[in-house]
Amino acid sequence: MWRPARERVLFVVAGNSALWREIQRPEEAKVSTATPVKASATKPTKSEFLPYYEKYITLVPNGDVISTLTTQMTETQSLLCALPASIATYRYAPDKWSVNEVVGHLTDSERIFTGRALRVARNDATPIPGF
Repeated sequence: MWRPARERVLFVVAGNSALWREIQRPEEAKVSTATPVKASATKPTKSEFLPYYEKYITLVPNGDVISTLTTQMTETQSLLCALPASIATYRYAPDKWSVNEVVGHLTDSERIFTGRALRVARNDATPIPGF
């Protein structure tokens, strides 16, 4: 059965008022032929963060932050893979974390920050709890 790619749909707004809108059927929508763009980001300006965080942000090299993160991921994986098993469980004091525990903590923190970044990207105004 033929159906138009666009059709007018009646939306009931409030009470008896109604609104006609033209919609495009999703299954017949045109596919974008746009060329993907590589994501990039730079360090935030001082007006974009609280003064407390400046000591951390100044440690980030200038340039594309996403490229820096990609490079650091590869470097960190190479460093950790080269460690012998005896070092991975080593503690310099009985009450201190081992290398494995530190890496586990970093992994958990990255998951939390990734979720927070996703909420910010989606413009989710729900308060983000601390951890």
